[in-house]
Amino acid sequence: MVLIFPGEGDVMQVLYFDGLHAQPHSASLQDHGDVLELSGEAWTQRYSKAQTRLDELFLAAPGFLRFPDGSHAEVQAASDKQALRQMMAYQPGLVERWQSKWMLALLAIVLMAAMLFSVYRWLIPAIADRAVNWVPVVTERELGARVMAVLDDHTFKPSLLTDAQILQAEQILKRTKPANALFPIHLEVRYSSQFGPNAFALPGGTVVVTDQMIQLLQTEKNALLNPEAEERLAAVLAHEVGHIQYRHPMRGLISDSMVTIMMATLFGDFSVVATVAPGILLKMDYSRDAETEADAYAFARLQVLGISPDRFAELFEMLSKKSDSAMNSLPIWMRKSLDYVSSHPNPKLRIERARAAAAK
Repeated sequence: MVLIFPGEGDVMQVLYFDGLHAQPHSASLQDHGDVLELSGEAWTQRYSKAQTRLDELFLAAPGFLRFPDGSHAEVQAASDKQALRQMMAYQPGLVERWQSKWMLALLAIVLMAAMLFSVYRWLIPAIADRAVNWVPVVTERELGARVMAVLDDHTFKPSLLTDAQILQAEQILKRTKPANALFPIHLEVRYSSQFGPNAFALPGGTVVVTDQMIQLLQTEKNALLNPEAEERLAAVLAHEVGHIQYRHPMRGLISDSMVTIMMATLFGDFSVVATVAPGILLKMDYSRDAETEADAYAFARLQVLGISPDRFAELFEMLSKKSDSAMNSLPIWMRKSLDYVSSHPNPKLRIERARAAAAK
């Protein structure tokens, strides 16, 4: 509520925070020329107007009047803020002037979005590419070991495959990895109902393959892989070795960390979705680029080993058939949306690239 009197002596109701306690006090604020007077129940405070600061006023936010002793008063109603503006001879700042002109405000939003996209798309990857070279190899290996330990504690179970099957997979990796590997690359085989047929690389040289991936390649249950299946597994492992050689896991971790820090700085706890979603989409985009780069490495490595990249294509055809039944139950628009945000490039594109590489 505001009681307006002409000239000096205008009075308004405010919430007063003394800077010592969280509980606000209802108070009356009165203008006495060079002095502002705050009055509550059995107390009065006087402040020099010259030493009092009025924060920038926004349409949907309270007005903040800050006093030299660290206390402040809040004004909620638009009419009260207008009276406060006149009382303090307030001159609006650039942001507030833009706020009142929707075309300029819209332009500012578009420019900000373009700037953020540029940072996400080009600046952060460029920084991550340089920063990864500053991470000592021993540090990256220790990090990978810790991540593997966490996965074993919370996600994976020990492999259900036979020792002979695991040894066969290890021998395939041994033949697949290059002699000049950046890290001592080794294989971990785990059971996971959550991940299904899958393989991935961790920082520092660890390649993880699930039981389900090896079982997908088997022609007979509990049997060793035949020569064709061995080559298909080699295609998977060559792809993961490519991730390790390019240090993609570490680059991704650095990028994720930078995005998380930037989003927290920009949005704070304003909205969980607004903070997390850009980071997720950015990481997926980086992963698509990394997957394509690792695919190209795998095609070249397979050809060095005398294995056709067709084996890579055959594997992804098998994986696609396994997932098509679930995807076909979704509407077309949803399937396209899922493909767009997928952390891997479209399987059909990967198959086409593998076939093209085999034809060279």
